[in-house]
Amino acid sequence: MNFVCGYPQIFYMAQTREQKQKIIKTVENCLKGAQSAVLVSFDGLKISDTDKLRSECHDKHVEYMVVKKNLLQIALKNAGNDINLDDIHSSVGIGVSASDDLDPAKIFYQFGKTREKVFGLNHYFLRGKDGAFALLQGYGVKELAEIPSKKDLYQKVCVTLQSPLYKFVYIANYNLRRLLMVLEARRASQLESS
Repeated sequence: MNFVCGYPQIFYMAQTREQKQKIIKTVENCLKGAQSAVLVSFDGLKISDTDKLRSECHDKHVEYMVVKKNLLQIALKNAGNDINLDDIHSSVGIGVSASDDLDPAKIFYQFGKTREKVFGLNHYFLRGKDGAFALLQGYGVKELAEIPSKKDLYQKVCVTLQSPLYKFVYIANYNLRRLLMVLEARRASQLESS
């Protein structure tokens, strides 16, 4: 049995009222402990692609679940995010991360690049300092997903800081090499003349 946010995953086909309430509570608890969440829509996505997406999410510690729209809307409302999902006319999935702000957006954006016809980013929630979620829609999610990771930014800063040092060392070595070449040529000319 799969677990989502520590709860058994029971998001399938027809459910009783109690099962629906468990799903709503699970998603609500997941959202309350999340740093960020992404809503995605998909229609006609292959099972193999879904499995790839789930494994990518699992590797980055992002919880991914597919929930009926009306149950998801109730869970979002209970978690303090009252948005209307009626404009989404396909199946809905949600990716939730408790640790990293950008991982869900990056994973789903990269996944959706090659599957634009069947997969799309809809909404992105980011927890603010006050504990409330800020909402981004559409193009803002793509821009956020294209932000380099912290590791990439640290690498760029290090390269930028090291660049002047490398140039200085190169210039210093270049002058020394030229001096050695002149001294070698002078020695060679002295050996030939003697």
